[in-house]
Amino acid sequence: MIRLTEWYPAMQASLAAKRILPERFWANIGIGLRSPRSGLILILATAAAVRVAAILVFPSLNRPDENFQVFEAAHRIAFGYGIKTWEFDDGMRSLLLPVLFARIMLVADQLGAGPAVYIAVLQLLLAALSLMAVAAIYHMGLRTSQTHALVAGLVAATWFEIVYYSFRPLTEAIATDFLLAALALSCVPDGVYNRRRLIGIGFCLGMCLMLRIHLLPGAAIAACWVGRLQFRSRWLPLALGSLVPLYAFGLCDWITWGHPFYSYFATFRILLFHGYVYHFSTSPYYWYLQNRVNIWSYAWPPLLALFLLGLRSSALWVLAAAAIVVTHSLISHKQSSYASPGFACFIIAAAMGSADLVERTRGAASGRYKLPLLVGVMAGWVATSAWLWFAPGFHGSWMRQRDLLQASFWLSQQPDLCGIALYDRYWYETGGYAYLHRNVPIYQKGIGSDSIFDSGPQLLRAQSAYNVVILKRKSLVDFAAPFRIEGCYGDEPDSLCLISRPGICAANPELHPLLEVKRLGE
Repeated sequence: MIRLTEWYPAMQASLAAKRILPERFWANIGIGLRSPRSGLILILATAAAVRVAAILVFPSLNRPDENFQVFEAAHRIAFGYGIKTWEFDDGMRSLLLPVLFARIMLVADQLGAGPAVYIAVLQLLLAALSLMAVAAIYHMGLRTSQTHALVAGLVAATWFEIVYYSFRPLTEAIATDFLLAALALSCVPDGVYNRRRLIGIGFCLGMCLMLRIHLLPGAAIAACWVGRLQFRSRWLPLALGSLVPLYAFGLCDWITWGHPFYSYFATFRILLFHGYVYHFSTSPYYWYLQNRVNIWSYAWPPLLALFLLGLRSSALWVLAAAAIVVTHSLISHKQSSYASPGFACFIIAAAMGSADLVERTRGAASGRYKLPLLVGVMAGWVATSAWLWFAPGFHGSWMRQRDLLQASFWLSQQPDLCGIALYDRYWYETGGYAYLHRNVPIYQKGIGSDSIFDSGPQLLRAQSAYNVVILKRKSLVDFAAPFRIEGCYGDEPDSLCLISRPGICAANPELHPLLEVKRLGE
């Protein structure tokens, strides 16, 4: 039997041990978070892991431009075949990115890799490029405090919209990386603007504009914020840094279209003076705000509050966000991704506002609660992002056209494939030849009043021209033997199905392959 005099000291030792364990736990976390180098490694590793997971788990297309303006153009350059949209007929797109991506596709093909591999490699390279902005934002935060670095860096690394666009070959998405890096490099005291930093800011702003000229208002605000009235000491290095992207894109247009910066002038001429912008969807001026309220759901009030809290400390981010969102709101044709650079600036400003709040609260908190408070705020950002990632307002974006992309990858591996009919899915919903990587004819059934494609009766009469049909489950009744079902991506009437028939294909003059249909997209 244990005596009371022996039990009491043992109990005291046990209680002390229980107190020591949490203290050691937080101490170990604190050591890692207090080190700028360890914090940066942690943030970058998190950003890389989240992006790789998104690429591998959620193959999807945001919209047709993601593929047909870059990947499909690169495939056409690399292998000599691919769908050519009307923008390239009119010289409205720079070919610099497609040319660079074409080289990677060629190398992958020579190594025996299929489209699933080279598409993933290109997306991983774009994701790696986005880490530049994450690192720049982390270092920007360090100039205020380690708290600001960790919170802002973690938000840049994990916020669902930033991750979603980080690996997509949309010009506005790639331009966002350079815009965020430029703004982060610009948020320093006046005495820190050395020549190397100014050249770096100029380079990032130049890349941002060459990739997406529509971001000029935000880039101009950043340039004026940095340059001010110091023309020789600041504007000259800024201009010097921007020369590299200006030269690269200007030279590429000169070689491909015959004049420097031809694609930019063609875009303004055709969209503004020929009225092409009204051929596409139009939305009211408040559409972007309405869209973000829908996406952010119940999180938008606290996000707005944190944004307003950061108005003063993150003034440059606030001004850039406002300039981009307001100017894009005045353009009638709207896509969620167009204004995404502005909303990315909004989120970074909100993250800095939350870090300001943490620092103020920690000043009144006792020492033992300071670290848990920081970790709690970081966990709150991650939890909010994860919730919105799968919320109804955004969840569908991760799955968009996933079935068609998976079907393309599967078809690329079928040795007997000789022709494809798109029966009730449009060509621009697919991954095109970039994802298929087989030089076989694709036939499109015209839908509605669309008369430039083949009619349903034409496709049904000329079944010898193709041996695979991509269609909806409800349309399976239109095809009989020898066609058989290869598989379906669901049980709903609109679920995608693949059917095939044995045998070879014979060209039919009654049908018009997509590669021969001119002015696609008009």
